[in-house]
Amino acid sequence: MKNVKVFPLNQHHFEEVANLIIPEYEKDPFNFLFIGPSGFYVKQVADLVAKKLDKTINRDAFRVINQYITELLKNSEPDSVVLERDFLKVYIKKEIEDLIEKEKGDSEFSEYLKIISKSQKSTDYILDIFEKEWEITRLQNTESLKYSENFEEFHNSFDEESNLYKLYKNLQGSLEDILNSKFDGSITTEKNYDPTSVYKWFVEDYNIEKKDKKLIISGFFDLTPLTSNVLNKLFEMFETVDFFVFQKLNDRSFFSLNGVYNYLLDNGFEISTKSEKLKTSFQNKKFRIIKMSDNIDEIQKIAGMIKKHLINNDYKPEEIGIVIPDDSYGSIFSDYFEEIGIPYRFKQDIPLSESQIVNILLQPLKTVVRGYEVEDLLAMIETGFGGDSPLTMEQIESYLRHLNLIYSSGKSSLNARKKEWIEKIEIFEKELKVNLNKSDEKERIEKQIDETEKLKELFLNLFDILKEVLKNRKSFTVSSYRKLLEKWFKNDILKIKRLEDYLDDMYENKMIHSEINALKAFESLLLKTEKSLEKLLKKEKNIKIEKFYKIISELTQIESFRDSENYSNTVEIMNLSDSRFVYKKKKFYTGFTENSYPMIANNPFLNSITNETGNMMRLAEKGFRRNLIISMIFSDEIIFTNPVATLSGQQILSSPYEKEFINLFNIKPEKMYKNRREIIKQNPDEIFSYNEAILYYILNGIEISDETFKKAKMDIEKLSNYKVNNEWISPKKTSVNNLSHNRTSTYVDCPFKYYLSNVAKISGEKDFSVFAEGNLKHKIMEKLFIKYPDYTQIKEMEIDTEKLKNEIKKIAFEVWDQTVYDEISRYEAVKTVEIEKIAEDLLLSIQNHLEEYIKIRKNMELNYSQVVKTEEVLQEKLDFIKHKGVNFNTRIDRIDLLNGNYEYRLDEFDDMMSGSAYSIIDYKNKYNIQSEQLFLYYMTLKQSQEWKNKLEKSSVYLKFVPLSEVKLKVGDKFIKIQDDTVILKKPGNSKEYVNFHISEFYKWMDKLLDYIENSYFVPIAKEPRKIERFIIEMKNKYECRDTGDKYYECDFCEFRNLCTSLEYLDNFKVKPKSFYR
Repeated sequence: MKNVKVFPLNQHHFEEVANLIIPEYEKDPFNFLFIGPSGFYVKQVADLVAKKLDKTINRDAFRVINQYITELLKNSEPDSVVLERDFLKVYIKKEIEDLIEKEKGDSEFSEYLKIISKSQKSTDYILDIFEKEWEITRLQNTESLKYSENFEEFHNSFDEESNLYKLYKNLQGSLEDILNSKFDGSITTEKNYDPTSVYKWFVEDYNIEKKDKKLIISGFFDLTPLTSNVLNKLFEMFETVDFFVFQKLNDRSFFSLNGVYNYLLDNGFEISTKSEKLKTSFQNKKFRIIKMSDNIDEIQKIAGMIKKHLINNDYKPEEIGIVIPDDSYGSIFSDYFEEIGIPYRFKQDIPLSESQIVNILLQPLKTVVRGYEVEDLLAMIETGFGGDSPLTMEQIESYLRHLNLIYSSGKSSLNARKKEWIEKIEIFEKELKVNLNKSDEKERIEKQIDETEKLKELFLNLFDILKEVLKNRKSFTVSSYRKLLEKWFKNDILKIKRLEDYLDDMYENKMIHSEINALKAFESLLLKTEKSLEKLLKKEKNIKIEKFYKIISELTQIESFRDSENYSNTVEIMNLSDSRFVYKKKKFYTGFTENSYPMIANNPFLNSITNETGNMMRLAEKGFRRNLIISMIFSDEIIFTNPVATLSGQQILSSPYEKEFINLFNIKPEKMYKNRREIIKQNPDEIFSYNEAILYYILNGIEISDETFKKAKMDIEKLSNYKVNNEWISPKKTSVNNLSHNRTSTYVDCPFKYYLSNVAKISGEKDFSVFAEGNLKHKIMEKLFIKYPDYTQIKEMEIDTEKLKNEIKKIAFEVWDQTVYDEISRYEAVKTVEIEKIAEDLLLSIQNHLEEYIKIRKNMELNYSQVVKTEEVLQEKLDFIKHKGVNFNTRIDRIDLLNGNYEYRLDEFDDMMSGSAYSIIDYKNKYNIQSEQLFLYYMTLKQSQEWKNKLEKSSVYLKFVPLSEVKLKVGDKFIKIQDDTVILKKPGNSKEYVNFHISEFYKWMDKLLDYIENSYFVPIAKEPRKIERFIIEMKNKYECRDTGDKYYECDFCEFRNLCTSLEYLDNFKVKPKSFYR
């Protein structure tokens, strides 16, 4: 017996279905079957039946159609394997990769395959087309196509000359091979099945042993060709069949019901084909259309409306639904709901490929497959595979850039990459250790040595893990991957166990909770893959890691996880498809614009197989519209909201459905926005979050007793006070026992910079490459003057300019590889060009040096007779007036014995040359000098045992020698120290000199040391520096000339970005960058 029951499409649908089912179910629960189209539909019916009966029911009597047929297959053929739809995606991806190699002879088809293989979405698009044509080819005849408008249109349009059809035929052939093969590759009668083949088996091969009593079918809006055939076979299995069908509606979106009605008529059911008007399904429903200024305003206003409803007990949270056009809307809603305290559930299916933890776990495989590329190695370091390290990612990148490893060539083998990286790190470490005792920046170099050791340890750990992954490269399985994961978890390499610490605060740590859900879903994916897919792939005896990674990574794009599992009594945020049969008293349809309603997912591959793309689009629009109308029917109040403009002010057009709905349901659109959106809300009735309330109370001077508000208010007042009255002076003393000229100079540049680098030990964004040229020039000059210490030797060579230049170049080539780490600069052509430029600079510097070494005035000049020392490294305790025994490290570039001396007496120099003197020289690649550096060199020399007696009765000249930008001569820019008297020239072109006692320098140093010791670390971005360069202070006091001393301002400071983030503080302004000096 066949019966039809026509149901009006309304919000009581499930109630009405359940009421009709209960008497039939209670007659014989074990000879009764209810079949529906989807898991959600069947669950809604079964839950209502159980609720109304108030007892446990036989859930096996309520089945989704494909689930029921699959279980019949498993009972009949227990050894068979049913491949899920997900397998087909992996299968298509794998087959396309194989076909690229196989079809190399067909260049057009091969190129086509290469293009589509690069797109992640292409697999979904192809599967959509494949499933339709695959189902059609499984039919014994095409008679049932007439019941499906979608399938019939598609079948009639498929161009058999297209590349896509050619691909389909290849996929069809290989899938048939898989379905007819055992897992060891032999042919068998025990087949494997995909979802479509399960239906085909049921229709053609299932043996009906006896009839059950009652079958009820409900919920179908359309029928695929095989589904109609399956239903025919199901009718044969039961004595009585009741088919519940929806009332036909006079709307284009429900034309698919014509196919269902025609099917029922053709199969002996009696049914009226009368259609109802669409409007009849919306009697007694409320409609609103609300215009908002932009999407943020839209979200905040909807949230405010919901909050008021909840406060006033108008609705429970579970009675309200929000239908979103895309996930970005949902994310903003969920963030704002968190802020204003609305319980919600965002029903979001997120692909596993978007999970951080899943990507981290796949990163080692990705690194191996892609050939150990630099970005992959850094990604592994960043996610913890190198172990715990005090080095930041910025520091690691900085070192790799300095060693030119950041630019390592693309793909490599593990051994080659390890050899290259570890060797370069070790060479650099060795160089640092060699320079340690030659530098006056001993502490900085010691720190670099320590960091370099940490860097090496980090990469050794990393390469060990990659070596372990590589062990099974040629035969990689889910099992071997899971063993690796177990080991990583057991050793807590990735610190994943720490996630458990946050489980109690899961709602406050949404991201962590989401990642835990992703981890569980990934574990489930691996188990499922291990049980089914791996068996199918066993016919390939060795699955290489490359293929394994492609399969797993493709599955992570298919499989999804839920951001939240919070279901009870919450406002539900959902997409249109999920909202269809979900009843809510009030539903908001947000983003009701032309871009989202309708939102038609066009399959671009349809263009390549048919000229009837327009028809396909129209069918897709009908499906979208049907989903929208069903969703609307399951609500008492329907509110459409849309922004009228983007945040930048561009107009947004409303949905084309809007005008139709206005006329159909007699809706009057409302404008709920002002010309100017309020950043800080003025109306307390519109304030729903603590943050907004705090601002309102503080701005309006309202005192409240709530402790939370009091604390928040105090925090804001404290922050506001700190903004004005921030402290930069620490109450704790700072040690001044270990200094260098570099540290003292840094303090003068900016006290805060000194604090960051020397007290807080923070590494700034320093580019090591800027030091390379200077270091190279220093080494060349050192070796040159060790080899030719006498003035006469250099002078004689300088007569033949090319000879001197060639000597410089010869030394440069000798020291290049130990100094320059830039891989590009190691190419011979680049090296030759760079050395030529450096030789030109140094030649000009030496020529100026020889021509005008020290020039007191016309006809009163001195030059060196011999270079006594180069790279003199000293560590001495210095005594100033107040501060005693301050340890100073210095490295003096050069000490010369001069060819004579001019004594300074009674405010002028004697005309007669007498005796001899020394000069202390510091090389500068650029003429950026700080004269206190030379004074500290002089003091450490005088304190050393070797030089104490030599300098006791000798005059000393202090001078800088520029190694580039040396067109101007600097012979008169010297400082003389004679009998503790400092002598400098007067400003301008004056031939006169001024003098002052060296105790002025001691006082200046005491002042500087006092500031450091008293922890005065106020940035120059906050207030002017308290202490200036020594010579600048002396110029102001004694009117001596400016020797060209410079400050390193904010322009290129390594902590510039950090300070820029502090500009919210009052009177804190980082000096703008200037590229002109």
